[in-house]
Amino acid sequence: MKQNKAFLKINNHTFLEEIINKLKPFVSNIILNFNISTFHLYEQNYSLFKEQNLSLFENKYFLEIFDEDTIKGNFIRGPLIGLYSISKKLYSEFPNYHILLIAVDQISISYNLIKYSLKYLNNYDFIFYKYSDFIHFLPGFYKDNSFKFIEEYISNNKSNSYSLKNFVNYLYTLENVKIKTIEEKEIKKADKKGLSFFRVNTTIDYQNLLKNLIN
Repeated sequence: MKQNKAFLKINNHTFLEEIINKLKPFVSNIILNFNISTFHLYEQNYSLFKEQNLSLFENKYFLEIFDEDTIKGNFIRGPLIGLYSISKKLYSEFPNYHILLIAVDQISISYNLIKYSLKYLNNYDFIFYKYSDFIHFLPGFYKDNSFKFIEEYISNNKSNSYSLKNFVNYLYTLENVKIKTIEEKEIKKADKKGLSFFRVNTTIDYQNLLKNLIN
């Protein structure tokens, strides 16, 4: 979609506001991650949002993190560079935490699914969801030092095909990493339709999202 998805409207709120409202009961901080090269496209809308929520920025409940330019000299875009930038920036400030990484268009994420997943945090480094025979990397829970694993993944990957999906596949090959995969049977107890994994990539997706949330 040409329009920035963060400021699409649903239920008289923007997607960004909807996501924040969904996450508030579970998180100590909300990280707003940006790509500096595209930030100008929605800077005006974001500035208005920031003015309306100034107190939450001042007390550091909302934290802004812009993507780094490269990882070990490689130009990388998408959620992989976002996760890398977030975990590297916060590692020393917030030790022993997990990052719930979620795309701004995943506004139908289930409150109950997040709540259900939290019981695994103390025993696992990463938590992913398997739905429709696919391991979903968004949403997903990532440990605080994910940037170190990403650097290791890039050093060991000679194909130059860097993505969050491939990074997650790499994690599953590591013996020293504790990963909890929440299976579809478990997911459906909290999210019967699997809407937590729905993404809005086209106008038709947007219309279907509105229809599903109404129904």
